[in-house]
Amino acid sequence: MTAVDVFSNEFRDHMMVGGMPAAVQAFTEGNGFTGSDRALDTLLRSLRDDVMHRGEQNGGRRALDCLDSLPAQLSRANKRFMYSDVEKGGSRGSARRFSRSIGWLERTGYVNAVRAVDDLKGPLDGNLVPGMFRLYAPDTGMLVRMCPDTAGIRNALADWDLSYRMGMVAENIVAECLVKSGFTPYYYRRTNGEGRLELDFVLENRGRIVAIEVETGKKREAPSLDVVDRRFEVDRKIVFGSSNTYVDDRGVEHYPLFAAAFMDSIEPQVKIKKEKIGEIEG
Repeated sequence: MTAVDVFSNEFRDHMMVGGMPAAVQAFTEGNGFTGSDRALDTLLRSLRDDVMHRGEQNGGRRALDCLDSLPAQLSRANKRFMYSDVEKGGSRGSARRFSRSIGWLERTGYVNAVRAVDDLKGPLDGNLVPGMFRLYAPDTGMLVRMCPDTAGIRNALADWDLSYRMGMVAENIVAECLVKSGFTPYYYRRTNGEGRLELDFVLENRGRIVAIEVETGKKREAPSLDVVDRRFEVDRKIVFGSSNTYVDDRGVEHYPLFAAAFMDSIEPQVKIKKEKIGEIEG
């Protein structure tokens, strides 16, 4: 087993357990997922109580409904936050009703908001699309435990199947890593006209525009990173997924999923042999 395999397997456990001290302690002390699940259930109850009471002036019930909708929001291919997943028949009025609650959740760190941009020229925060965003959980282990099919997600991750639930866990862990590394990630999505394109994440790193795709299926072509070259000038193209480190013939940098935690220190890899070194084994 290579060092990449070891790191990847440890990171896979991290995705399933999360980083909350009580959950990690319960897992590592020999109680496994049974122990970590009990700890996570306790943490989630405390979280929901806090949202309801401390967030009362910011629509505590609405904030809690938004928080509880995260598994459904992130299980769709689009992953854009939809008010209809929070209340039946969501409309523009829903945006007014829920905006204060969502803002409070973001300020308190209970969600990571990733906003859409319509251009990849810096500064990215000057290209925001009003009202279009995604909400990710700041702790992926807690997100997994919030899902009714926690066991199914874990079984999929055990086989390194990152496509389960439309790649919810893989995208969430990358968002978590980017935010904790000090970045403000955005995403780009255009669904009509010439140059239709979706990028999971875009960010600015040391003055460079970086386009990021999260590899969740078996195919590793990342076609969006081909289209982006025809429409924009980006400085780096990166894929995080189930491969080892290499650069392909298109100049796309490929890294194992755990490398997202080190995004702040990954230098452009332009001299790596342009071939796949090897795939992560479960």
